[in-house]
Amino acid sequence: MIIDKPGIYKNVPNEHYHASKGLSNSQMDYLLPPYCPKMFWYQHLSGKVEKKSTDSFDLGTAVHTLVFEPEEFNNRFCCIQEVPKRNTSLGKAAFEALNKVAAGRIILDKSEQDTAYWMAGNITAHSMWKTVKGDKSGCIEDSLAWIDEESGILLRSRPDFYTDDIIIDLKTTKDSSPYAFQKAVAEYSYHRQGALAIDGLNTLKNGDYRHVVLFVVDKNPPHFVRCYVMTDTAINQGRYEYKFAANQYKNCLQSGSWKSFPEVIEDLDIPTWAYRSFEHEQRV
Repeated sequence: MIIDKPGIYKNVPNEHYHASKGLSNSQMDYLLPPYCPKMFWYQHLSGKVEKKSTDSFDLGTAVHTLVFEPEEFNNRFCCIQEVPKRNTSLGKAAFEALNKVAAGRIILDKSEQDTAYWMAGNITAHSMWKTVKGDKSGCIEDSLAWIDEESGILLRSRPDFYTDDIIIDLKTTKDSSPYAFQKAVAEYSYHRQGALAIDGLNTLKNGDYRHVVLFVVDKNPPHFVRCYVMTDTAINQGRYEYKFAANQYKNCLQSGSWKSFPEVIEDLDIPTWAYRSFEHEQRV
């Protein structure tokens, strides 16, 4: 099912969601500095870029499924002791046979299974998880689509979980400590993702959502879990960014021009930290 008009859509496959009309958080990166609209066109409209799954994405999906929909785990994942290596003809044949058995499911080896179960177990055992989520029922990975009032552009969001008054998002990361994870928030635009989820639900449900509760779990053992709520200033920055991107997209569609970087000679400095003084260094 390809989404092309406003609404709340259930059970939309992930690949259909990403192929739908409108702008999502991940697409907006290429409409904002340091990129340019031409990069957006190349990545999403040229038809030259093939989207591929990654091991980290598969792990995150496995953890998400175990936390929110454990009964669906075996329907979405094919778990085996060891994935055949494909550097020999026998290995390639074994892998092809395994793919047939998997029948479209994501393949996980024993180590990946154990990691996913460990991470998911730590999340659901966390005291804040029991307080915030507990046994509350809600909507899992609904696909949201709505018209941005300022630009008139169709926007999309896919929150992990929400009820009538809370939004919960799971994140896997290398380091869940506050200092490290705030850099991950900026790098992967989780603040913009949060603003889109809040505004999308408020628009479509006439709600009063204000925050997204993040449960962040380390990819490395012992898989510590931290619980965060982003500040209003962070969410407002995300809102500013997505509205800027939506207007960029609107202008490109109207003009038919996807601008590249300016073709001029630009000054290039070195980073501030690279400026050093050796005045007090001991001379040999």
